[in-house]
Amino acid sequence: MNWGNNAQKEMKLKFLFEQYIFFKQDQIPTIVPYFPDQVDLDISNRCNLSCITCFHSLERFSPFPDMTMETFRTILDQAEGKSSTITFGNHGEPFIHKHILAMIREVKERGFFLNIINNGTLLTAEKAQAVIDAQVDRVSFSIDSVDPEIYPQVRRGGNLKKTLLNILTFLKMNHEQGMKVYVNISTVNSRLALSSKIDIREFFSKLPVHVIYTSDILNFHDMLAIRDETKFVQRGYEKITDPKKFPVCLNAFDRIIIRPTGDVSLCPIDWDSVHILGNVNDAPYTELWNNEKAQQFRQAHIDRDYSSFEGEKAMCSRCDGKWVQDTTLRPDAILHMIKDDLRDTKSELDFKLSDPHYGNTVKDALQWASSL
Repeated sequence: MNWGNNAQKEMKLKFLFEQYIFFKQDQIPTIVPYFPDQVDLDISNRCNLSCITCFHSLERFSPFPDMTMETFRTILDQAEGKSSTITFGNHGEPFIHKHILAMIREVKERGFFLNIINNGTLLTAEKAQAVIDAQVDRVSFSIDSVDPEIYPQVRRGGNLKKTLLNILTFLKMNHEQGMKVYVNISTVNSRLALSSKIDIREFFSKLPVHVIYTSDILNFHDMLAIRDETKFVQRGYEKITDPKKFPVCLNAFDRIIIRPTGDVSLCPIDWDSVHILGNVNDAPYTELWNNEKAQQFRQAHIDRDYSSFEGEKAMCSRCDGKWVQDTTLRPDAILHMIKDDLRDTKSELDFKLSDPHYGNTVKDALQWASSL
């Protein structure tokens, strides 16, 4: 497992044990006795791509101004000693932010575990070295195809050659410098992406990456325009007519997301800000975590009745994300994560990926990408 240093690991394990006990109760309460261990920061919810599986492709989406350094530091102040993990890149491309490198350094200097989700298009060699030097804990690259014909259709606005060269250069640098950063390749299934002539999992399985994660399309609380190329997978909510049979969504009890404005939500899919708890500039997120609006949100999920906060905009009633983040699955998942931690999975993978063979395969891949 890639939980960073001992202090971060201790906080994470404490959170998991408390959450395990919480979800083993017969009745789940609306007041959560632990703080969220992960804070998703939308330092920017702008993006340079308009992917067919993302709300950025919707005409009605309007991004906020990027997060100010003042709001950013306010959040870090609130998180110290409360949360171990900071994630950049939930609703936008973090490397768009003009202060991204300063933000990375500050998060790491304050002792947080840092996870950066990005699309690879803006991670130049200079920025890649800065990420490695700052000892960022995990970098996740979102890329759905390495087929030159398919990639630009899925990742609209992207250039496959440039993107692959950026990602592969990072992999090469990280390998040569001792696998300092845990690397995740994240792909989203869609009918179009799955028509690729080149298998993306096979492509990256030969390279120095720790994990390749594949997910199905989320409908972003029913606001994503379902097109022929994206309607390959829907979670199954349309097959269940009785709301009482819906899963209880883990997101209401697990983590928070903070918008560029400082607004706080319990839902990482709530790109449209349907349900906001408050703003970190008015009250710490640790206070908002169990406030009246937070409890209202959790009670709605327990009851499977979301009418208390849904108005003109559908949110949880038409979201398939709860089939992914199901509270009933969490206890078993926690035990699995602790088991992995005891095995020190990251060290095992680092040892394997440090083999010179992976250095050769990434050079071959760079040569192929250069020829596109």
